[in-house]
Amino acid sequence: MSLIWIDEILDIPHTLLGAPATVINWRESLFESIVVAGCGVILIKATRDLFAEIQYLEGFLLVCAWCKRIRDEQGEWEQMETYIHSHSEAVFSHGICPDCENKLNKGP
Repeated sequence: MSLIWIDEILDIPHTLLGAPATVINWRESLFESIVVAGCGVILIKATRDLFAEIQYLEGFLLVCAWCKRIRDEQGEWEQMETYIHSHSEAVFSHGICPDCENKLNKGP
């Protein structure tokens, strides 16, 4: 916002580029400042709302190398999907990747 006022006071196009001098238009500068401030407030609120939705799973997870279950805080082993769902808002959907599909189609 200060750039709006500095431009208005110093008349940068006139000073730097030799454009015709313009009179100071306080109403236009005030309006532009209010619009910029309003956009800033909206942007900050939107950013805060987005950050409030972000959840992190932090730390080390002990995962079984064979069955991929996770040991929880009480030492119990849970399915990975169950553990992650209970510690976040993630929802799982299952499918078969192309490599596994090829293995299943070929058989033993």
